[in-house]
Amino acid sequence: MRVLIRCDLGRSDGMGHASRMKALADALAVRGAVVRFVTRTPALAAFVSPVHVWDVADGVSEEEAIGDEGVWEHGHPADVVILDKKYPYQPEWLRSVRRRVKVVRIDHPHAEADTADLVVIPNMHQPIIETAALIRACPDSVLSGPDYVMIPCDTPRQDHDADTVLFLTGGSDPSGLMEQWFDWTHRMVVPGCQSFVYARGRMAAGHTPWPPSSWGGNPAGHDIQVCQFNRALYRRARLAVSLFGGTTYELLHAGVPTLSVAQTGENLRGQLELARCTRNLVVSCGHVRDVASPDDWRQMVRCGWDDTDWHGRVRQEGPTLIDGQGIARVADEIVRRCGSWRGG
Repeated sequence: MRVLIRCDLGRSDGMGHASRMKALADALAVRGAVVRFVTRTPALAAFVSPVHVWDVADGVSEEEAIGDEGVWEHGHPADVVILDKKYPYQPEWLRSVRRRVKVVRIDHPHAEADTADLVVIPNMHQPIIETAALIRACPDSVLSGPDYVMIPCDTPRQDHDADTVLFLTGGSDPSGLMEQWFDWTHRMVVPGCQSFVYARGRMAAGHTPWPPSSWGGNPAGHDIQVCQFNRALYRRARLAVSLFGGTTYELLHAGVPTLSVAQTGENLRGQLELARCTRNLVVSCGHVRDVASPDDWRQMVRCGWDDTDWHGRVRQEGPTLIDGQGIARVADEIVRRCGSWRGG
């Protein structure tokens, strides 16, 4: 089975898209598929290496990039095209493609009828009314709910003696929020805390040299660490403060209590919906502009650290709700529904 994945990393496309598509590509390869990526962003090509990638030149439309039969080697069409790209694909073009190629749409809650063989909602923060409308439009073709939350299956669990506050701002942090968070919190005192860890995404480019050499240490003796993000950090995190996104679901699976902050209006709506449907396992702290002073941030962190009842709920319920097998289930469904297509 030949699988073509359309995905970007950077610009308006966060690390969550790339992480889940790389993990899905690995899962499909284990199931016998040959996978290729099509992208406009060099960062995606580097992230998924050594999987083969075709670069899309500027000025080439999405439709031209994918083609009516999916681009592939030596004139052979793809068997399956997977779209994890928020782009307004024309319904008629997608219906035309479906006559030749199986189409899987990821994170397209407004997909139109007959435009996909499979629509996957890889998160839990879509409004119920939107998901219901999608199911009506694409009956028998929608995978949604906690069983299909797409996070890497190697996400570790929190250690029982975790003693760290972990700050996360996603893969790219285009606004430089981590620097602001560091400035506001690195000198605060949290009784019982051993470390503050500030984990920058692999695409984050500091706007200034950071942390500054003059920052001066923590008055309570908390260990201060600045490092590149890796999921092993979840093990030591007793509390996380994170921008809303795919990392929020990873932290829920890991059993790490998380204070979630939104950077856009769309993220805020999703964050509030996730808080509602998980009964505040993930706590929404609103938009980043609503927590706009150092005192607000410090109070938010201290309250999150001290709420032991919430911590117990997250450790017990989070890994059960998000079991980390969503990508495997999606891969199985793609093989089941599309694997016999053409020469698959």
